[in-house]
Amino acid sequence: MSDHAWEAIFEKYDIHNHKFGKDPFIITANEIKEATTHFTATKEREPRILCKHDTRETRPTLFQEKNLFLLAIKNGTYAIVQGEGYVDIPIPENDAEDYKSQLDFHLETALVSDSEMQHLDFAFAIGLIQKFVKQSKLFMTLCKQKVNLTTDFLVQNQLVQIENVKTTLGVVYESENNLYNCNYWRNSERTRHIQDFLYPVLYLQQNISKNLFVIGIQSISNVYKLWLWQILSPVITKNVKLIRTKAYIARQSPT
Repeated sequence: MSDHAWEAIFEKYDIHNHKFGKDPFIITANEIKEATTHFTATKEREPRILCKHDTRETRPTLFQEKNLFLLAIKNGTYAIVQGEGYVDIPIPENDAEDYKSQLDFHLETALVSDSEMQHLDFAFAIGLIQKFVKQSKLFMTLCKQKVNLTTDFLVQNQLVQIENVKTTLGVVYESENNLYNCNYWRNSERTRHIQDFLYPVLYLQQNISKNLFVIGIQSISNVYKLWLWQILSPVITKNVKLIRTKAYIARQSPT
């Protein structure tokens, strides 16, 4: 968690006395390096490592105590924001439902490797994602495209302005009226940082007029867990609405 490094940063720039209820505190990578120059370990000096707070639990103690989280707002610049910066990934409550592939043949390459994209591609190829989102006509239109995001949005009534932040879209599926940004997540993950969750959607929102949703997928062997959130407009963290979650046992047609 690098508590000592963040304590030094808070002390140097008097962040303890910042009025977070009004505005985020803006800090640069160079300022972080300057405040931690007396540390010798890379993990206590490197901004990229110090600013990687993927879950609520991995935030430094000061952030947890003050209900703070980090957002990248432009290259080498971060906003320390007060409020809820993570989205929960609830465990599906019901037993896994049997799901039989819609294909009448066996996909042999489904067992060739074990990559994230392979699991996403397999779930889409056998019709599982389509069943989960209740869309029979669903088409992949974008895949892991890297984009630059410039926008602004509100977090707990605090305006956050973002300029040319590098963002990676998930696999984007489109139906007649809806757009779905889909990502594969590690099975241990129970929360997602709001930046990873919302930045791709904020980018898509600037370019499309359809309803926006986020799909999350985890899998162990042939058990697939899926989550569906709707992103309400305007995009504020409290407007991330969980629609449903479901687990499936995916079964292929016989070889």
